[in-house]
Amino acid sequence: MKTLNSYVWKNSISPFFLGFFGFIIFVSVNLLYFLSLNIIDYGIPPWRLFQLLYFFLPELGAEAIPVGVLLAIFWILSQMSTKNELMALQVHGISFKSVVIPFLVFGFMLSLFTFFLNDTIIPIFNRQKEAELSDFMSENIGYSTISNKFLRITGNKYFYVKQPISEVSLDDVMVYEIRNSSVKTIFANELRKRNDRDSWLMLDGQVVDLDDERGLTLNVTFDETEFEELSDELSDSLRDAMSLFSEVNIYGQQSNNEQNPYKYARSTELIQMLKSEEKYQRAFLELNSRLAKSLSPFIIALLGTSICLVSNIRSKSWSIVISFLLIGSFKAGEIFMQSVALHNVAFYSNTRYRLNPSFAVWSPDLIYMCLGILFFLLLDSKMMYFIKERFVRK
Repeated sequence: MKTLNSYVWKNSISPFFLGFFGFIIFVSVNLLYFLSLNIIDYGIPPWRLFQLLYFFLPELGAEAIPVGVLLAIFWILSQMSTKNELMALQVHGISFKSVVIPFLVFGFMLSLFTFFLNDTIIPIFNRQKEAELSDFMSENIGYSTISNKFLRITGNKYFYVKQPISEVSLDDVMVYEIRNSSVKTIFANELRKRNDRDSWLMLDGQVVDLDDERGLTLNVTFDETEFEELSDELSDSLRDAMSLFSEVNIYGQQSNNEQNPYKYARSTELIQMLKSEEKYQRAFLELNSRLAKSLSPFIIALLGTSICLVSNIRSKSWSIVISFLLIGSFKAGEIFMQSVALHNVAFYSNTRYRLNPSFAVWSPDLIYMCLGILFFLLLDSKMMYFIKERFVRK
């Protein structure tokens, strides 16, 4: 077994990094395409592309680790099968289930490293990305990014601006709040930033309140008002809106800025958030998501090793194809279920996919874990030899 462990560790390095960097390059092309469109639209210097990609590297690395693990497994076992080394192991009394163990250790160690990335490195890079890009967008692009757009302020409050006049003045704005039985709307000809503090004044406007039957219950005009309960929320919303790339993940998906405080927090900070009733659901979901993603290399190692031993794959080209098919379906399920979880935890969402958020983020891992255990139990059984004789060797 010591010789087997040494053999696995030594020969897994090259295929692991092949899959690791291959996935990073593949996803980076899609990410760079998305970022390039925004850079062209807003006249951002092209060299910013490489800086943006730098901020995404830890997240890319965490996502690429399971790909490297799966490719290394199929690569090594197909090579061992071609050289009849697996048969030699069985002749010496080493079962296929024992062959799985060094791969599980390999996957578990990478799971620990993935958790370290997700819990420590990625939040740091995300904070740096948000801070630097927010400053850059504010200084060089300003509010042109929010022209003629609807923005969510927080919860069920929304904001619209026709166009910016200057860095401190926005033209034709509207703020509306959707309640259970009414809709409150505030119109203003101008939204002007105060010089003395980070707050906003609404000029020449109107407040309208409609009940659930769309009956007018309030209609008030004003010359100037600060609306203190909205001022801080507006400032935060406008600051987030100017940072085009702070809410984009490595697949080019745009996420909600309300998730940022949780994505940028470490696990110890998330545990503290669990004490707050308002933050509990999001913090609990983020903790579950990190643990689920961190266990991916271990689960992939279990499933990949068991499938490869049962199917007796000999071709390295087929190893690569099957590896990317498995990891592609796993990542697709992971991305979809993560979106379902975020929509279910948001109180303003009316998604048709009603699932427990924590179960949603764990479901890809649970499915692949069950499949891995099933194939693992088949190893060294009569059923495995029947499958090989009936289907594999023909």
